[in-house]
Amino acid sequence: MGQKITVVVADRFGLDVRRKAKLGPVWIVRSAENQSAVEALRRARRHRPGHVVLFEPRGATVEAAALAALEIISSQDVGWAECEVIGARPSAALARALNAFGAGTLESTRAGFVFLRTADAG
Repeated sequence: MGQKITVVVADRFGLDVRRKAKLGPVWIVRSAENQSAVEALRRARRHRPGHVVLFEPRGATVEAAALAALEIISSQDVGWAECEVIGARPSAALARALNAFGAGTLESTRAGFVFLRTADAG
């Protein structure tokens, strides 16, 4: 554990994905702008293969999209210490989903929130 992951549910995040991909894996919701930015990043080969994942938004809200991304992440058994969610406000459902990975603290940010794990899920 010790890695940072970023979940982006903002459909107009675009080229900011480059900055986040330097910090760790990024799961980013598919939109025209985001897909174009990810394709440019892949062509430039400025990240590890599989490091940036486009995912389909499921549900009608950004919370539902964030929960879908966390489900993908949990199925891949990614070890991480910090999860930044961009484009969604913290909610009880998101806190429960993140706490399933292990206990932690949730801090609001201007763009969303950060969850810092303090222990492994057991």
